Amino acid sequence: MTSIGNHAFYNCTALEELRFEYSSTPLTLGFQDWTGELGPFYQSPLKYIKLDRDITYNANYAASCNGWDEGAFSNQYYESGDWTARVIIGEHVTTLPKYMFATMRMKELHIPSNVENIAKGVVDECAQLDAIVFYDGLN
Repeated sequence: MTSIGNHAFYNCTALEELRFEYSSTPLTLGFQDWTGELGPFYQSPLKYIKLDRDITYNANYAASCNGWDEGAFSNQYYESGDWTARVIIGEHVTTLPKYMFATMRMKELHIPSNVENIAKGVVDECAQLDAIVFYDGLN
């Protein structure tokens, strides 16, 4: 798999866990934007995400993403239940693209030392974020 487009898992009410295993090819994701497009996991009640693969966005993203409400994993308006996610970044990830987790109901974000670049707004408007843990990726 090399890409997941907008609306792919929109409002999947049973989707609680995502795991992206290592691949040398980045995974291209859709994103939420001002035209009404919604990210691939918008409104899915994610509780656990493990990313061990670099993420990029589709071609329109670099040109048009300029705000906190455009995160690929945005789920702030999901209204069913009280839940938040734990996000683990793996040892093969080197970059967190801009606004990647913006507006996500995230409780914890774990970032290993191999991450070289954390772009603008990665956790903007993550009101439930309690901890960002930086760790040695070899552990």
